[in-house]
Amino acid sequence: MQRRDFLSAAGLAGLGLSTGAMAALRLGAPTPFSFDALRARARALAAQPHVAAPTPAPDVVQRIDYDAHGKLRFDAAEALFASGPGAFPVTFFHLGRFFPAPVRMHRIERTAGDAFARELRYDPASFSMPADSPARQLPEGAGFAGFRIQESRFGGAGQPDWRTNDWVAFLGASYFRAIGELYQYGLSARGIAIDVAVPGRPEEFPAFTNFWFEPSPADRSVMTVYALLEGPSVTGAYRFTMRRGKAVVMDIDSTL
Repeated sequence: MQRRDFLSAAGLAGLGLSTGAMAALRLGAPTPFSFDALRARARALAAQPHVAAPTPAPDVVQRIDYDAHGKLRFDAAEALFASGPGAFPVTFFHLGRFFPAPVRMHRIERTAGDAFARELRYDPASFSMPADSPARQLPEGAGFAGFRIQESRFGGAGQPDWRTNDWVAFLGASYFRAIGELYQYGLSARGIAIDVAVPGRPEEFPAFTNFWFEPSPADRSVMTVYALLEGPSVTGAYRFTMRRGKAVVMDIDSTL
């Protein structure tokens, strides 16, 4: 173990946070997290000029076209929460020509009532990709494009395999969608729509730039996802409380 890895593990142990379940993913240092703090961050960003996150190696990302992107699959063995806590592992979409904006992902853990977030670091080894894929030329820490919430890892008779089946997906700007009772995805929704079909004015597409994931060990049907929305004319803090039952029900709290 390298000294940096040892110190990181020692710091987590001091906070009472686990390290074993995180071994497959590269994670940043823990920082305090709360929905109130996220609201305050969105409010502070609203007072500043909007600056979109740059696309890493844009010439490389442009070469990851539809076909190339479809061949990039996140390894289920490295899914967030694949070993818990909670029921639902999370996998991630790769950057590509049609999804070039990097989105930062974070894991939330609680200890003694306090919440801490750790950012997930992009690692190409977490994806299966062809030997000639342009994605292999992306720099370290390039980022992710979006995420999927997989079916319950607890499975059961007649239940779909979580490794190959998901029930919620967030990908592109503020778009998201969920499956219905027949395990089929419906139309996409958006966190916000601005200037839709306004003559003489281009439509604005604010984007979710950060996500935080918090499973519910006490209720196996629930996953909570927090999001930061950023755009030229608006910022926002979102909390999605998603319940997987016969279909999917979302309770969404937002502050714009």
